[in-house]
Amino acid sequence: MSTGIKFGSSDTPASPKPNPAFRASDFMPPPAINERIGNLRIIEPIASGGMAFVYKVMHEELEVVRAIKLLKPGFTEETRQRLLTEAKISANLHHPNIVQIYNVALWKEEIPYIEMEYVHGTCLRDTIAHHTRLPFPVAASIAGIVSRSLDFARQQTFTVYGKSYFGLVHRDIKPANILISSTGAVKLADFGIALPGSVSLHTADSVIMGTSPYLSPEQIKGQRLDHRSDIYSLGTVLYEMLCGIKTFPQTLMPTLMNAKIEGTYEPIRTHLHNIPPGLADVLAKCLMVDKEKRYQDAAELSVALDRIVSGYTDKSPSCLVREYVESTSSEQTPAVVATVQARPSRRSFTIGIVAAFAAVVALMVGTIVVQTRISATKAALAAAVAEAKSSGVAPAPSAVATQPVDAMPLTPVVQSVSPARVQTPQSARTVAPAAPQSAAVASILRSGDAIPEHRPESASPRRSDADSTYALATNRSAVFDARPNATNRHAALLAWQAFQKVACAQLVADPRCPEASSIISALSQ
Repeated sequence: MSTGIKFGSSDTPASPKPNPAFRASDFMPPPAINERIGNLRIIEPIASGGMAFVYKVMHEELEVVRAIKLLKPGFTEETRQRLLTEAKISANLHHPNIVQIYNVALWKEEIPYIEMEYVHGTCLRDTIAHHTRLPFPVAASIAGIVSRSLDFARQQTFTVYGKSYFGLVHRDIKPANILISSTGAVKLADFGIALPGSVSLHTADSVIMGTSPYLSPEQIKGQRLDHRSDIYSLGTVLYEMLCGIKTFPQTLMPTLMNAKIEGTYEPIRTHLHNIPPGLADVLAKCLMVDKEKRYQDAAELSVALDRIVSGYTDKSPSCLVREYVESTSSEQTPAVVATVQARPSRRSFTIGIVAAFAAVVALMVGTIVVQTRISATKAALAAAVAEAKSSGVAPAPSAVATQPVDAMPLTPVVQSVSPARVQTPQSARTVAPAAPQSAAVASILRSGDAIPEHRPESASPRRSDADSTYALATNRSAVFDARPNATNRHAALLAWQAFQKVACAQLVADPRCPEASSIISALSQ
C-alpha cells in the first residue's frame, strides 16, 4: 500500500516527499472577512456551491463592490478548467441580462478565482422558495428575459483555448443560476459547463453535466446538444415558477431518467386550473420530448412569452419584474399582481364597451320616445280642448276661469266610485244629458273609475297645484263627465291643462324621476 513515503534499500526511513496528488492549497482555510485577495477585500460570504465559494468583495482601487468565485480547496483539474472556461466565455458576453466577468487570477498563487459583477438581490431559487408561486405575468416576464439572453449567447462568436466557436449552449439552466437584483434586473449566471457550438470542452465520457431535474431528454441520453436543450430546461424553470414544485420531482435517478425520456410529468392544469390557455400552450411546447416540436430558437420563445405578458399589462417585462420585487421586498401584497391579474382580456374589454354603448343608445331612445309621446299627447289634448269648447260646454267667463292656469287655485277632492253610479251633491240631483265625446277626446281621456266631486274651497284643506293636478290626472273621466254643473267641468279641464304643463316640465327636467312612470301613464292613456 502506498503511503506517500519512499523507503531506501536499508529499510530506513528516507526524507518524506510531498505526494503529487496533494497540494498545499488542499488544506488551506477559506479566506476570512477583511482578508485581501489582490486588490479585493472580503466583505462577506454570499454562497457556497459544489466546487466554489462566492464572496462579496470591495475593489479597493476602484471603490466598487464586486463578487468573486473562488474554488474550494481540494479542487481537481477538471473543476479548475471549468472555472477558467466560464471566465473565458462570459468575458465575451456583454449583455444586460448576463453576469459580467472582469478578471481571473490566483489566490496565494494556487487557487483560481473569477472577479465578476455583484448582483445585489437573490436568486430565483430562493424567490420561489419564499413565495412558492409567482404571478403568471411575472413568471412569463422572467422566462422571456432569460430567453433573450440565451438567444444573444447563441449568436455570438468567441475564442476559447485558441479555437473559434459560434453559438453557445448553457447546459445548466436552473433557478439557482438566474439572479434577480433588488431593482428587478434579471441576470443569467454560471457558464462553467457551457458548450461552444456542438463541442464539449470539459465533459468526460459517460458523465452527464448539469443539474438532474432540469436536464433535457437529449442530455439524459448523451446525445448531441444544441440551443433547444436550453429551451427545454427553461421550460422546467417556468413550470416551477408557476407551480412552486419541480416539473420532475423524482429523487431516484433511474425514475427521473425514464420520466424525462418518456415526457411523463403532471400537466400544469392539475396544479393551476386558472392558468391562461396561451401560457399553458407555451409551457407544453417547451417541454416537448422531441426537440423538433419545441420552439426552434430562444427568440421565438421570447416573442411568445412577451405576447402573454402584453395580455395582462402594457408595462415591459423588466418594469413588471422591478415592481414585483419592490413590492415583495417590503413584505406587502404586490401591487403589480393586483393590477395585472385584474386586467380583463381584450375580448372582455370589447364586450364592456359594446354594452356601455348599447346602454347609452337605449337611454337616448327612451328619452326620445318619452318626448314624442308627450308631444303627441299635448297635440291631442289641445285638439280635445278646442273640440270641447266648440261643443258649447264652456261656461261664461268667471273669476275662476279668467285666472291664469299657473295661479288658479285647485281644490278638488278625489273619490273612487263606480261609473254606473255617479255621486253628486244633493243640490245637483237633476242630471243633464252628457256632452258628446269625440274620437280625439276618447283617445286621450278614457273613462275611469274615479270622478272628482266639486266642493267649495272651505270643504277641504288647500293643496299645492302639483298635488291637485296630479289628482285630477289620475281621474281623467272628470274632464268630460256628464255633470250638471258646467263650471265644475270647466275647472276640471283647466286643471287637466295645468297638470299637463307641470308634468311635461318635470319629465323634461328629469326623465328618470321616481314619478316618471306614473306621469307618462297618466299622459298617454
